[in-house]
Amino acid sequence: MNSKKLILGVTAVLVGGLFVLGGIVSAKPGGDAKRGGELFKKNCTECHGDKGQGRGGPQGWFTGGGGEVTDLVGNQLNNQDFLALASDEYLKETIEYGRPNHLMPAWGDKGKGLKDKDVDDLVAFLRSWQKAPSIHVDDNLQVWGNPVNGKDWFDAICAKCHGENGDGTDGAPVLNDPVFLKYASDDFIRQTVLRGRQGTVMRSFLAGKDDAVTELEPRQIDDIVSYIRSWDKSAKPRFTLDQMK
Repeated sequence: MNSKKLILGVTAVLVGGLFVLGGIVSAKPGGDAKRGGELFKKNCTECHGDKGQGRGGPQGWFTGGGGEVTDLVGNQLNNQDFLALASDEYLKETIEYGRPNHLMPAWGDKGKGLKDKDVDDLVAFLRSWQKAPSIHVDDNLQVWGNPVNGKDWFDAICAKCHGENGDGTDGAPVLNDPVFLKYASDDFIRQTVLRGRQGTVMRSFLAGKDDAVTELEPRQIDDIVSYIRSWDKSAKPRFTLDQMK
């Protein structure tokens, strides 16, 4: 392989002591972005806005798409940090299965009846908003932290916005949801906490970052991820309570 092409294709960045692989924006999925835009306008703008700007929230959590505070109820979809981390598969699964018992319905065959092609087209449209380089997420990575300590950190830092049990609030999305926990890998959650979401009050939690909302060490962030993962009823427990003492 030509070494120059390799250097152009993959960039190594040292962030807060973490070696992170960043690449060129991922290739557009096989869907039709133009048709996806039509489907988005028909089915999604009522909650997510015409530009994917999402809800403003009482704290301006999801302000975007020009910076306006909105009364929309859907999550911000045009956020570059979100798009850089979210794989096409994650977007597809979110559209198909929604968020049970919350405002996001399932849009796939077992829900609103969108076909696979429709979902692919919607993903292609969402991906057309992405300008930032994609970030490598290791979906096979298991984060091993202490969920008991993680609960303490979550209660102190995260619960104000995400709810005491991760059930979400007017200003922040639900985390304690079976579909989210099934398809959001440990590394996806971990990198979200490490990096935050620019343009929202969800900033980085990592010590040393200029825009950090708080300063946690990587192991403390791992504890939070492990606590969030403890809500996943389908996941095999990684520790017993005795091991946590």
